[in-house]
Amino acid sequence: MPTDKELIDSVKWDKVAPLEPNPRVPNFGDRPDTERLRIRWLIEDVFKGKLASYNGPSITVAMPSTPDKHGLIRVIELLGFRTVEVSWFPIGGDNPPTHLRHQMHKWGFDDPPGSFYLYYKFRPVSCDY
Repeated sequence: MPTDKELIDSVKWDKVAPLEPNPRVPNFGDRPDTERLRIRWLIEDVFKGKLASYNGPSITVAMPSTPDKHGLIRVIELLGFRTVEVSWFPIGGDNPPTHLRHQMHKWGFDDPPGSFYLYYKFRPVSCDY
């Protein structure tokens, strides 16, 4: 089983092709399985994020609290998406893995460690209007 670093190193950054714009398939959920699974594999297995939801053409990703989140953002952008929203959400009664927990005390909030999700919403560049 390869390590996370080996998986990340195996991504050919210059070979990550953008998704083909397909105006007949505007919703992410209607895209071919191979496209959706490729994105999910990169988000969850390689970079340890979580594909939290998709709505229409957009996807929402719970970002990992590791430095790898910057690589994850880069890969998603290389796939033809752009960031349209960043938000914090309290974890509440959920019990997510430690690598998905974020702290906001860096910005002056006094919260218990690992109290927030950090969500990024991405939309395909082909859907810009």
